[in-house]
Amino acid sequence: MFGSVVFPLAMALCISEVFRDDAAALLAGAVLCCLFPAMPYALVVFGPLYPNLFAFALLPLGVALVFGLMRDETGSHAFYAAALLVTVVALALVHPNADFSLGVLAVPSVAVHVFRTQRHRGSSFARALAMAAGVLAVAVAAWVALFNAPFLQGIVNNYWGTYESVPEAIRNQALLITSSHLYELREGQPLLFALAAIGVITDLARHRHPGLVASYVIVQVMCIVAGSVEGLARQLLTGFWYADSNRIAAFLVIPAIMFAAEGVSGICHLVKTRLGKSPRHPGVRRAAVVAPALAAIVLASVEAFVPIHYYGALNHARYEIDASYGRWNPLNSSDIRSDLQDIKEIVGDDTVANSTYDGSLYLYGTNDIRVLYRTNDGIANKRGPLDTEGTQLVRTSLDQIATNEDVRAEAERLGIRWVLQMDVTGRSQLATSFYRPEDWAGIESIDESTPGFELVYKDRDIRLYRIVE
Repeated sequence: MFGSVVFPLAMALCISEVFRDDAAALLAGAVLCCLFPAMPYALVVFGPLYPNLFAFALLPLGVALVFGLMRDETGSHAFYAAALLVTVVALALVHPNADFSLGVLAVPSVAVHVFRTQRHRGSSFARALAMAAGVLAVAVAAWVALFNAPFLQGIVNNYWGTYESVPEAIRNQALLITSSHLYELREGQPLLFALAAIGVITDLARHRHPGLVASYVIVQVMCIVAGSVEGLARQLLTGFWYADSNRIAAFLVIPAIMFAAEGVSGICHLVKTRLGKSPRHPGVRRAAVVAPALAAIVLASVEAFVPIHYYGALNHARYEIDASYGRWNPLNSSDIRSDLQDIKEIVGDDTVANSTYDGSLYLYGTNDIRVLYRTNDGIANKRGPLDTEGTQLVRTSLDQIATNEDVRAEAERLGIRWVLQMDVTGRSQLATSFYRPEDWAGIESIDESTPGFELVYKDRDIRLYRIVE
């Protein structure tokens, strides 16, 4: 619902507030907000990053309120300020990095607004510029202070490996291949990027929102740095998003949608200006104005779906979503769901040892089965904080419980009563390159002949064993 309903509605409100009285931009945004795979589609597959999806779906609302607050309308400031405060708190509760995203998208525009307001009131250019620079200086100081805050060190120092060179990252921005998850989409969406670029040119020509243009460029730089640069600069620029290009690419979509919509508006305005007034045939004139803009939207939409070399950006997103949540997900099988209900009745609230790569890591969330391993992050292959000596012993040596006192003691300490194998064939496990059989040998090597275990449930490729005394 957040990706398909809340986000488009929030974007509609944002475009209507930022580009007031621009019907062409508002109408174009209704289609264009659906064409960017980085948001919302990628976030439901990569991770999945549901908290960031929810937060970024609400983020355009915050942008709209900031721009509304900056308008000179008597009596409206109190409403916008109160609504903005509530939104900032809500974003922080859903995911704190959404507030940093709001800052990146809003602060340059606030600085421009301060400059323009001061000039309108008669201040000198130097004074107005100094006050605008002061706004930016306060924002940078707050950024650096929070970057060094002890309670955020685990986030800002999180490490994601780079996956492309700097020149490649710059080229990929022009293709909207803006994250590691989208990296395999070699053809990208150059027409959609070009439409947003037309919007940037249109905005600058109209002297509308240079601050928003600056924000758009800043987030693009952040995407480039997240994917291709190592060191302190990368952590300082992208650390609040875990230095993860996928999160940054997701909120890059918000200004990209706005500028693509303004690009359509700019095309309409250019054609209208070129045609001049034609009172004899107003219907023909309106059609001539609309046709190029409509063609641009259609071409960008076709580009998203038609496979040029690979899938097409949205076809690829649809394929991945179907694989994760649809008919290709084995957990969506009615037979598997029935098996899991039976298993839940058997194990109750006991702890169940499992191998994550067979799909069982999801069962705590989907079936309330208290599996021991609920994530691949920080355990096997990572040697992270979750991969303690005890968890290593269980996943590599649990099959020795009848003869190894250390294994039995650790199993008792963790409260393990059952062992679940979701795919004894190994096909599910081998589908990922991160899987190593030796990491899970203590669980996956158990069979009916293994001492200390009793087979209590068997159906197709599923096995459930009870640990016996």
